[in-house]
Formats: sequence, C-alpha cells, structure tokens
Amino acid sequence: MKRNSLFIQIDSLLNIKWIGPGIELYFGNLDGTSLINQSITKLFDKQDKSFQIFYRWTVSEDCEDKIFNIKLASFDDEFVVVNCWKSSGYFFLKLFKESKIEHKHYFKDFFWDVFTKTFPGGLLFISPEGQIYEISLTMAELLNAKDKNGISFSKNYLYQKNIFDLITSSSFEQLNSVLKKGINRPKENERIVESLEDINIAGKIFKVYVCSVYNQRELIGHCFYFFDITNEVDQKNQIEEQQQQLFYNSRLASLGEMAGGIAHEINNPLAIISMSMQVLDKIMEKGELKKDILVNVISDVQNTVQRITKIVKGLKNLSRTSSSSEHLPTALKDIFNDVLELSSEKFRSHDISLDIQLDEKEFQLKIICDRVQFSQVFLNILGNAFDAIEELEEKWIKVNILNENDFLTINFIDSGKGVPPLVQQKMFDPFFTSKDIGKGTGLGLSISKSIIEKHGGELGINNQHQNTCFFIKLPKSRVVV
Repeated sequence: MKRNSLFIQIDSLLNIKWIGPGIELYFGNLDGTSLINQSITKLFDKQDKSFQIFYRWTVSEDCEDKIFNIKLASFDDEFVVVNCWKSSGYFFLKLFKESKIEHKHYFKDFFWDVFTKTFPGGLLFISPEGQIYEISLTMAELLNAKDKNGISFSKNYLYQKNIFDLITSSSFEQLNSVLKKGINRPKENERIVESLEDINIAGKIFKVYVCSVYNQRELIGHCFYFFDITNEVDQKNQIEEQQQQLFYNSRLASLGEMAGGIAHEINNPLAIISMSMQVLDKIMEKGELKKDILVNVISDVQNTVQRITKIVKGLKNLSRTSSSSEHLPTALKDIFNDVLELSSEKFRSHDISLDIQLDEKEFQLKIICDRVQFSQVFLNILGNAFDAIEELEEKWIKVNILNENDFLTINFIDSGKGVPPLVQQKMFDPFFTSKDIGKGTGLGLSISKSIIEKHGGELGINNQHQNTCFFIKLPKSRVVV
C-alpha cells in the first residue's frame, strides 16, 4: 500500500510547534515554516465533525501514549487518515493517504461478516459437490453440528466440510431432499432465483430459495436462502381455524332457524309409530292378531324408523365440523338429500312448492367437494329463498342443473322478482343482511361464496332471469366422469 506521510507536532493549546516535509501533498502551496506557533485550525476546519472528535480526544485524561485514528479529508480515490498520539505533553499527528479500493475490500469483508452473523434466516453457499463455502451463524446453529463429545462445531470449522455429511440424521431428511433438489434442478432454471418447498428444521418452518452462481459460464456453486416463516404459518393456521369456526357457527345458526321444522319432521314419524303400537295393542287385547296385520304394522314402523334415521343422518352431516371432511366424489343427489331431509317440512308447512327433481340424470352426477360445506351452501341459498318469498302470494322454488361444455351450473330459482341493485352490491359482504333484525346472521352468502371459490367455482346472481336466480358454476375438473 502506497503511503506518503506528513508529521505534525502541536502543543497542549493546539498550536503547531513543528511540521515535517510533504505539506504540499495535503494542503497545497502552504509554507510550513509560516505555520509554526499557529493554531492547528489553520489547517483543519474546527467545525468539521472529525476535528471535533479529535479535539475531545486531546482534552481527555486517557490519551497519553495511545494512538487515535481519524479521517479528516477525502480525495477522489484516496482517504486522508490521521494517526494521533500524545507523548511528553505534546500531540503528534501522522497524516497518510490510503487507497479507497483497499477500504472497499475491507468494508466488503466487514459487511459480509456482519451480514452472515446477523442474517435472520439461514444462508448457505455450497459448491456443486456440496462443500460449504459460506454459512450464516443462524444456519450453523440450525444444523446443530457437534463432535463426538457433544460440543458444537464452530462456524469456521464448518468451512469446506460437505453439507451432506452433516445432515445424515432423519431430522434433516427434508433439508437433505431440498438441497439435492436445488443442486439438480433443470438447466433452464439454474440462472434464476427459484422457490423450493417449505421445510421443517428444528421445529421451525422455512421457505427455501436457491440461486446458482456462475463465473462466466462456469458453475461455482449454489446459494440457498432459508427464511423463517413459522409465525406467518401459525397466523395463517389460526385464521383458517377461526374461519372454520365461523363456518361452523353459521351452519348451526341455519340449523337453529329450521329447528321447528326438524322437530315437526321427527314428531310426525314418532306419532305414526305410537299409533301403530296402539293399534297393535288393541288387536292383541281382542285376540284378533293375524300375521298379515302384524307384517303391515312392522313394515310401517320400519319405514318410519328409516325416515327418522335419514333426518338424523342429515342433521349429523350438516352439524359436524368441516375439518373432519375431505374433498371426495359425492353425488349432487346425496348433498340435496342431506338438506331436504331437514328443511322440506319447513317449506311444506309454509305452502312453498319445492321443485327439485332428484331422479334427473344431472342430479346423479358426482362432484369432488367437501360434502359438509356444499350442504351448508345449498342450505343457505334455499334458506334465503324461503325468507324472500315467504310473504308472496306465489311461492315456489326450483333447482335445475345444466351440464355444459366447460362448466356445471346449479341454478336456484324462486318466485321472487330479483334482488335490488343496491343490495346486490353488498349482499356477499360479511355481516350484511337485508332481513329483519334478529333474522339471519349476515354471513350466509359471504361464507357460501368463500366455499365455492375455494372449490374453484363461482357463486353469483343471474340478472337475465325473469325471477330471482342464484347460480353456482363449477369447472368440469370438479365433475367425476
């Protein structure tokens, strides 16, 4: 490193007592002899921050025989560095120029060292064969590499070690797999930053990125970044759990609204069983019991029990938590049966005609879905239709299914004359309702729309129809051929 030094001696009052050769290298054409007994501020701006630091050092008690370094000026490609020290009551200054390029290398190394120690996630740079070129402190801790005595290896020890020799245990199975995937990825992806799958290391979840590094066309190695997303995943899971609970509560609210109809639906079959038993009892008292009468009574009771069983099954299907359900092929007929077993009495008791031809071939189609969630959607839409037409003179609801080229469309049509435009703008918003206070939660359509969209479909209203028509449109990929 090339240095041209200038020495200056000053007294305790900061007056120059001696100045060496080379002043022109730093202060132009100044005459050194004319500066003797002049204040050092003739050379340096006393308002300069660096000079203020120097001045505070000169009046401190512990400056004796200690070297103090400051930078007082900067040239185009060089720094002026000043070594200061005190001896025998005098201050000595040594000025020299230092290349900025050299400083850049120093700061680059310093920055990289600080970065690898403080980087919040894992950073791993390995050769194409897996040798460790660089590793962040966090990554070294995650590897938990130890010697036979259980003592953790230092970061420096890990350099040049093969990463795959350090992750042989089953706990690093995911890490081993994702590193090999990053190394062996397709050639067309090698020069871009690619996101790999999320993995679990030491109980934390990391999103992994890989980027291959080249020197011209030669592959030097692969750089892996591990970002800790544990908190984000936990928050996402918490939101999903809360959403599932919201779905469940809304479904229970819908069931609560039809509780009277369900009770009536069960009471009727129970009354039939009770009457059958009474008739049978009287026949036995008279001693007139015949086989054909007994067979008829037993048949009536069995049919009635099956009816109650269907109602209870439908109630169970609709009331269970959705987390226990899977996306499985399910016939549309079966989903509608779950709903109608619980709600048909409600429509019948209010003289609402319900036209759902379950024997039509379209209702036999199977869709890949969460049966519980789809039952909730159908229940919500039919419930809204009931509330909308309950007070009308003409009261009917019709459901039809269109099996089109790219989509399967389920239409829910009622005798209403459409939904006002202002209501349409908000009807899918959470907690919005146009119903009377205490009637409805304002979550039915919002939740239904969310469920259908999660199945890749669309829930909307067909304003081209002369009556009120809500539709569910599902892609053909959801239909089992």
